[in-house]
Amino acid sequence: MVTQITLGNIFSQGDKTILTGGNTGLDIESLIGSLSEAKRQPAVILEQRIEQNATISSSLSEMRQLLDGFRDAANFLRNPPGVQNDADNIFQYRSSDVASDSAIPGSNFLSVTAEPGASIAEYEIEITRLATRNIYTTDTFAVADANTSIVDGGGPLNSGTLTLGAAAVGITLDPNDTLNQVVSKINAVSDQSGVEATAIKVSDGNYRLSFKTSDTGDAANYDINALNPGVFNVGFAVSQTAVDSEIEFDGTTINRSSNSIDDIVDGLTFNLLQETAGTVLDVTIEADTELAKQGILNFIDSYNAFRLFTSRQSEIGTNGQPLETAVLVNSTAMRQSLSRVNAEMARIVDGITGGDPSRLADIGITYSDFPGDEETPFTRNILTLDEDKLDSALATNFEGVRDVFEFNFTSDNPDLQVFSRTNGLDVSEFSLNIDQTNQIFQATYDDGTGPVTIDLDKEALGSDAIVLTGKDGTVLEGLKMIYSNTDDVTVNAVATQGIGDRVFNTLDALLENDTGAVAVELSSIEDENERYTEQIARIDEIVERFRERLLQQFSALESAIASANSLLQTLDAQANANAA
Repeated sequence: MVTQITLGNIFSQGDKTILTGGNTGLDIESLIGSLSEAKRQPAVILEQRIEQNATISSSLSEMRQLLDGFRDAANFLRNPPGVQNDADNIFQYRSSDVASDSAIPGSNFLSVTAEPGASIAEYEIEITRLATRNIYTTDTFAVADANTSIVDGGGPLNSGTLTLGAAAVGITLDPNDTLNQVVSKINAVSDQSGVEATAIKVSDGNYRLSFKTSDTGDAANYDINALNPGVFNVGFAVSQTAVDSEIEFDGTTINRSSNSIDDIVDGLTFNLLQETAGTVLDVTIEADTELAKQGILNFIDSYNAFRLFTSRQSEIGTNGQPLETAVLVNSTAMRQSLSRVNAEMARIVDGITGGDPSRLADIGITYSDFPGDEETPFTRNILTLDEDKLDSALATNFEGVRDVFEFNFTSDNPDLQVFSRTNGLDVSEFSLNIDQTNQIFQATYDDGTGPVTIDLDKEALGSDAIVLTGKDGTVLEGLKMIYSNTDDVTVNAVATQGIGDRVFNTLDALLENDTGAVAVELSSIEDENERYTEQIARIDEIVERFRERLLQQFSALESAIASANSLLQTLDAQANANAA
């Protein structure tokens, strides 16, 4: 007869609560855990999606860095808008060459530094005199060493005030001042006096004291004896008068106080090294074609780095499915970035005529296929360079190469300048009617069928200047021009927008912090993760309540079994009694 129903005894073993001793061998803790885990599967899926999103975000951030570098490369080639921006335009950098008509290299006589934007030109220079310093050096005097007194006591100097320099700055000499102390006192005020002191050891026990002006040129001269009666007990072995430099610059005699002259031609500094003594120097200022080439190479490399990245991020395996590493295969931002950039890279620049280059292929930049390697799959349409063709184009038609990349604007009125532009510009030649008297501001262009006139937005900019802006939806959309005059005029203008400028504008829009495609996708992922996190928290609350109910149900089952066992025991006792 059955006298007891048992599912086992519950006890703790390690980190598990186990029911043993019964025929079923139930593990309640595992059973509850398994049921809870099954209940929590939706949360697990969401956690996996958050992990996937983290990988996608990381790859998007990497893409943003690549695009940012590409944007920087394009910026140097595009002629950035604004004033005093020559240093940001690689086509404005200059190289200099100094040749001589003698066997001595021109660089022995002169070096020239050219700032970005300096005029391309040639100059003829002769250096007839170098600027010198004013120098007074005492006769030799006997002292044991530089820490020996030289003031009073029969020394070379008497105590009192030593006056130095064209500014007549006084230095107090105290009795028993050593040679080193005197030098230190003089040099402590050299910024005011313009005179530097040096202790010169001629031989053991014999010294001289030198006074040399910091600046060169006639203005640095002063008479040390006239300024210091009774101070010196020693004469001067060296007495050099400072003189200005003198050069013949394209036949004009020029004198300056320095051997570094930066005010003859804007943007050029001439560093005089040696008198030419009859040698004539030919100075040539040219566009720095090598630096421009490096800028173009950086542009190519930046594009290729982005293109190969997109190839890795969309790689398909042999099974026809994206590889695990292709985390951006469904990225709208990546597809949009690649599509928009490629459209600009393949563009023919409008408005370029006369057989000048108007596309990348014209200067040796073409597309080819990358065969692939261990890291990157086979990739179509990466840029390759014919260096000989680019070198030739830079050497023979530098301005033409510039126009392939730059935004270029010219007009017949110097008072009209471009302030900013977008890729909305869709015409290369137009005229402006600026009628401030009647407040009429219009542009006229030929659309192929005849003249078309459009209105411009106008905004005041100070008392004598206005800003004219192309309206949205017109061929001058986004073009802002500053007219800095009050006259009523008609201005004829020509604008070409090179590939570098259009690529920059495209990337700038894609990388916009709030509205750019990359930022929008990253923000969307962040929002999605927040929703997933909230859903996971709600699921975990449901699972926890589910776990509690299971524990209560198993506890009730245990109680019911205990009651059943008590009843069975009573029945068993009665049966035994009846049998007796």
